[in-house]
Amino acid sequence: FEQLITKPLWVDATPREAGYYQAVGVAQKRGSMLNYQSEARSHALSQMAGQINSTINSTSILSQVEDKNGVSEILINNIRSKSEEFLEGYELMGQWEDELNYYEYYRLSKMKFASIKEQRKRNALEKAVFRFREAEKMELAGQYGQAITTHIGVLDLLSNYLGESSLLVDSVANFDPAVNSMQHIAQLIKELVVVNSSGDIEVNRGNTVGEDQLRFVIIDAQQRFQSNIPIRFSYSGGYLRNDFANTDGNGAVVGAIHQVGVAGGYRFCAQIDTQLLVQQATKNLLVRKLLDAMEGSKNCLSITVK
Repeated sequence: FEQLITKPLWVDATPREAGYYQAVGVAQKRGSMLNYQSEARSHALSQMAGQINSTINSTSILSQVEDKNGVSEILINNIRSKSEEFLEGYELMGQWEDELNYYEYYRLSKMKFASIKEQRKRNALEKAVFRFREAEKMELAGQYGQAITTHIGVLDLLSNYLGESSLLVDSVANFDPAVNSMQHIAQLIKELVVVNSSGDIEVNRGNTVGEDQLRFVIIDAQQRFQSNIPIRFSYSGGYLRNDFANTDGNGAVVGAIHQVGVAGGYRFCAQIDTQLLVQQATKNLLVRKLLDAMEGSKNCLSITVK
């Protein structure tokens, strides 16, 4: 493009043309030319993404998650930012600059974008359904930790499409892999139970509590031991040097109290750390937020210090 000497109309008013998304990006002329050209392009594409997602409808998956943590807002921001990554086929229609600012004008065919996006969505759905079936096999095998992680992977694959339309793969069976994975994750976490066989504990001040008394196991609804499940410990009587452990191959974790505290009654608790389980499975902040309200099983022992 040749630099225009006369200021074009699109600098002050973004054109409106049926069948196209259009945007003008502007950047101050600071640093190298490549830097402010890149900044102007980024601003224009961000505007396009905002146009594309100016109306986002809630979906069935969101209705299953409490919105107290701003899930909808995070969803919208996530989709807009991701749309910028997927803007393909846009055209540079003009460039202009004055002494202070640099401008670029872009447009994108709505038909072309819809076609590209639909193909991406189909590819994501195909992968998501395969991953969902793999997670079901893990459930049947009693591998709950792996199954939860794999279901979270389904949400990862479909996170860019959760706020815009149904993801039904089979309208007859009413199968939506994202919604179903959410349901399976919730059910699997519900079925995981923290068990302790020692019962309440009495200990003299200055003594320690035996590790065998602070041994917990994680079992599922079929009484199978579950390995590699993150557990968080807490003790109302004082500080714990180590408040976290993953269950071993026998589904067990062992807590430790180094100082039981002064005489009195306290509680030692072991709880499945669902937030950490999700964090270990995905870096996707939207998926983490969608699962944030889920809480794992908790088992607390009463400890009396004499």
